[in-house]
Amino acid sequence: RSWFIFDAVLVFLDWIQFVTWLVDGADLNSETGSVHGLARFFRILRLFRVSRIGKMGVVLGDLLSMSSAGVLLYAGMVKVIVLVLVCIHISACWWYNVGTMDDGWVIREDLQETGSDHSYAIAVNWMLSRFSGTSPALMLSVKEVTTLELLSSIISDMLGLTCCTLLVAQAVNTVHHAMDMHATEVQRTCCRFLRDRRISVGLANKTKGFAAAFARNALRRDHLQAEVDLIKSLPESMQVDLHEEARGVVVCVTDELMASINSVSRAALRELTHLAMIDVFVSNNEVVFYPLSGCNRVLFLDQGSLRYTQHSDDDPGFMGARLSSLLQSHKLVAKGEGISEGVLWTKWHHCGELLSTTSCRTMALQPEQFGQTMRSYSDLFWLAANYSKKFVWLLNDRPETASDLMKVNFRFICPESERTVERSRKEEHHIFLSHYKVEAGTEATLMQEAMINMIEKDPYHPANDFAVPVFLDSENLTDLRMLKSHVKKSHNLVLLLTPKVFTRPWCLVEIVTACANGIKILPVEVQRPGMKFVYPDDEFYLDLWKNLSLGSADVKWLKEMGIDHQQLGAAIRYVFENIAQPFSPHKSASIRQAELWAIMARCSEREGEGGPNNNNNNNTMLEID
Repeated sequence: RSWFIFDAVLVFLDWIQFVTWLVDGADLNSETGSVHGLARFFRILRLFRVSRIGKMGVVLGDLLSMSSAGVLLYAGMVKVIVLVLVCIHISACWWYNVGTMDDGWVIREDLQETGSDHSYAIAVNWMLSRFSGTSPALMLSVKEVTTLELLSSIISDMLGLTCCTLLVAQAVNTVHHAMDMHATEVQRTCCRFLRDRRISVGLANKTKGFAAAFARNALRRDHLQAEVDLIKSLPESMQVDLHEEARGVVVCVTDELMASINSVSRAALRELTHLAMIDVFVSNNEVVFYPLSGCNRVLFLDQGSLRYTQHSDDDPGFMGARLSSLLQSHKLVAKGEGISEGVLWTKWHHCGELLSTTSCRTMALQPEQFGQTMRSYSDLFWLAANYSKKFVWLLNDRPETASDLMKVNFRFICPESERTVERSRKEEHHIFLSHYKVEAGTEATLMQEAMINMIEKDPYHPANDFAVPVFLDSENLTDLRMLKSHVKKSHNLVLLLTPKVFTRPWCLVEIVTACANGIKILPVEVQRPGMKFVYPDDEFYLDLWKNLSLGSADVKWLKEMGIDHQQLGAAIRYVFENIAQPFSPHKSASIRQAELWAIMARCSEREGEGGPNNNNNNNTMLEID
């Protein structure tokens, strides 16, 4: 239908030509003859109908795609031969036209009376000779050659060289693919599968295209396998060096995790690149993985181009899905960037689709070997454990951020001088809760549970490195002789102020031990009806033993622990150098939460010696074993 108007115009021109012939008898000098000539000129528009060949080519291509691989292979060769013959025909016609001009070769050889067929045959013979690089016997007898003939000869030689090169190249390529039995078998298997299962033409064409691409990339895969075999034949030490330079440089430039591992232990990176990584070839337009498919490796892009598409988890219906597909954001993966890093830390399913836009070379990191390497390096083991905790916490707290390109803003920083300290941090406590169990046992347990929950919800909190971040003697202490040891390993001592807390000798030992070891003491007043803590005044310290209501046995035991009147007074004074925070267990949950946040905000990691030893007060120097 789209060609109807065009065809109607051509038919109209044919009728005009026919009428002019009837009127003038082909007299081109008359007015109607000139109209006839113009009509003949416009008949050249028929050449536009050649554009229909494109549509015919598509149809033939669909038909050929369903045939065997051999037909496609030799059809390409036939196509080149036909192209060369067409070039020879056009060149021969041009050479014959040159020969009919003034003093041309047809005139000089007196070939006018032999007929155009004979002259055309001579022109084809001459052109075939030019294409093959020889000269026909007829041209050897020619004494003189016109300029146009000489120019045509040069152009024919160049055209012949190009066509012959193309023909030879296609022939070599055909022989090469014919000898590639593996590629042919893949295409043959694909055709048999499509034919036996009666796959639709559209899907069959896509499958055939991918099979053809797979066959074309077979040579690259062979080269990759040859490289692997070559490296395996080398000495072990040389293999490690080659893998470190070929793989380590690529992954450390872009990927934060691998760069951090290299900064802590180069030996670990060498082991990973040598034992835990393998090279993987990806064909053009190959879907590497789909959403929700299982994952068993981390990929790093080395060469080529990969495109990652994150799909929405919502189900907006058919029209919504079409609109969502138009609004999807695609991200090109950077060279060396890690893909699906989450499989190293947890059970992982792909969140999006990864498609290769070119033939790619990637490196796959095996999670099992990665874990073995981390366990063999104690410094990296704790750092990797902290990284994995933050990664999993981020997944659980913000599931909308889950992606195969997801990263955690965390670096493995562990200087040589701090590695011993890093290993011992697990035994430390962020907070030591000191309390009188009879008066504040319930409040202490409530505070411990709430504080641990707050710490666990913050993956960047330093207390996540500790096995027991909040220590409570009634819950975590099994040997009273270890009480002072746990206080020394704490960064903060939170003292719950209740009316009789200073009457308990163990609480006094905890206070004096914290003060002597530079541990920050934060007083927290427990506020509830019927209970009021009275803050000590100057008279309190004048007769300390009496005001503390300590029995003679308790005083004797404290002195046996190395605590005298002066040390105890200095420690209690040190406690109230800090403003007390309130804690109201009987109030609403929101108020309790706000009070706990205020307490946690004032608790910090210990960086050096504190307490009275650093207050330039020589009268309050404490020494305690």
